[in-house]
Amino acid sequence: MAEGFLHQPDRLMESFGGECFEELVSRSFFQYATNNKSRYSMHDLINDLARTVAGEFFFMLDANDQDGAIGQKFHHLSIIREYYGAHKKFKALQRARRLRTFLATSVNQLNYWDRFYVSNKVLIELLPQMKFLRVLSLANYKITESLLLSGCRLLSSLPNTIVKLINLRHLDISDTPKLKKMPSGLGRLTDLRTLSRVIIGGSGEFRLSDLKDLVHLRGLLSIEGLHNVKDVLHAKERTYN
Repeated sequence: MAEGFLHQPDRLMESFGGECFEELVSRSFFQYATNNKSRYSMHDLINDLARTVAGEFFFMLDANDQDGAIGQKFHHLSIIREYYGAHKKFKALQRARRLRTFLATSVNQLNYWDRFYVSNKVLIELLPQMKFLRVLSLANYKITESLLLSGCRLLSSLPNTIVKLINLRHLDISDTPKLKKMPSGLGRLTDLRTLSRVIIGGSGEFRLSDLKDLVHLRGLLSIEGLHNVKDVLHAKERTYN
């Protein structure tokens, strides 16, 4: 989806992408992992073919590689997570200014207590320079200034500028007990498929009528702050649309 490969008129991209993946599984492009049927692996021969096709635009940096191997032409990069000392590897990303994909991965399956650490300098200074990023995963890194919103129990507000992310499709703010208000204008994010909770507020905050254009929402949605609805017409407006 992020790379723009899923285009079919009148089809939900998530559904179409799921069908494409199942087709690849049926053709043995991907295989079920031997120890976990919810995970998949790629046969070594297919992996070698994919690396050959990707050529000079793809690179996987493991613990034995030199950081200097990262070139300016790389579009897709993955690194092997390390518990500490990752800043040097991230620093090397400055040479790959046209990165579209950056994935932090692990060699072995992680335990629930595994946590990796990354410097705030990486988040604040380096990542904003990656203007072409479309796919970013920093899962399992201990990040104290939120990138991942689900489970951010100290998150107290969303920036007003979040309404500029007009192509955003999934906004999961579940398990965020200190989040008590949401900015107005979220109703303009009409591509949203996931919005786990909304908080109805007062003037300048999210209103019930802001839901009327979010016609693609699916899954569970918790609506809080209904006591702040001052006009029953706001509820009717959503119902009739």
